[in-house]
Amino acid sequence: MDESFIPIYNYGGKVVGKKNTPTCEVIHGKKYNSKEGATIIAASKMKTDEKIPLAIVAKGKSKRCEKKFGVQKNDDEIIFHSPNGWTNSQVMIKYLEWLSGKMDHQKFVLVLDVYKSHLKDEVLEKADELGIHLIFVPACGTGMYQPLDISVFGVFKEKLRKYEKENKVPDEGTKRYSFFYQMIKDVWEDINDSVFKKGWNIPGFNSDEYTSGESISDDETTQDTDDSNDLDFQDSSNEYE
Repeated sequence: MDESFIPIYNYGGKVVGKKNTPTCEVIHGKKYNSKEGATIIAASKMKTDEKIPLAIVAKGKSKRCEKKFGVQKNDDEIIFHSPNGWTNSQVMIKYLEWLSGKMDHQKFVLVLDVYKSHLKDEVLEKADELGIHLIFVPACGTGMYQPLDISVFGVFKEKLRKYEKENKVPDEGTKRYSFFYQMIKDVWEDINDSVFKKGWNIPGFNSDEYTSGESISDDETTQDTDDSNDLDFQDSSNEYE
């Protein structure tokens, strides 16, 4: 799993603007706020073509901020909120509970980065309670060891730009937020399965250790076996400052 901020306006190319200015005129005489959007939480399965739906983290102090996205809140649609719009420990706990349900409440391994909210004691405890074995990739190696960063997010964001070239973002009111949600759902479903499979080509990751049907011990660590690279995967039994 991984998070990424997705703006509502995914225009291509580079834009030059004044420093610390939240809006910049980029097309058709309109000024668009590049900060407007939402954090998504994405996950992919290694051994199946089934796509796990995207989750949204809305910015706000109450559930009211979630309504503008038009999420139906069922097994395939999920939305959370946090004061700054980023994943915090409360969001992580709820997401792990939801993800466990998507995995039929079976034990599984989850590869994720060392973002601070992933490392909170309450998150580690919830993962252990749900039978989710966490493997943390090195902070400096997400582009090489994080499946979604390896191939998926690049394709996803390029498709978002193409989508907005073919479908104009509504200007009026909050309709752009429901447009945003429909857009990320459509684009996510449009990504070819081969892109997700490519992301699991992780150096030093021996998936057979976790798909043999044997139980996972608390002290297991998946080591990078490539002598040319000294980065190691760390499991959730390790301590982090």
